[in-house]
Amino acid sequence: IADCDALLFEGSRDALRRLAAAVAAAEGPIRPIIVPRDGLYPLDLLVSERAISINTAAAGGNASLMSL
Repeated sequence: IADCDALLFEGSRDALRRLAAAVAAAEGPIRPIIVPRDGLYPLDLLVSERAISINTAAAGGNASLMSL
């Protein structure tokens, strides 16, 4: 459990409760348990988005100065 960011689960409610207890007791960040909806896992929960921003105002608005 410690090496993952999320868990995919399919099974009984009792098994889900046991898994949730184990995940809650684990050290580290909170990890979601993702269950299928209508037989399919919601893929939007399996994607992470990152954005990189470069502040060109620090170079007086001239982006070519940032590459020097």
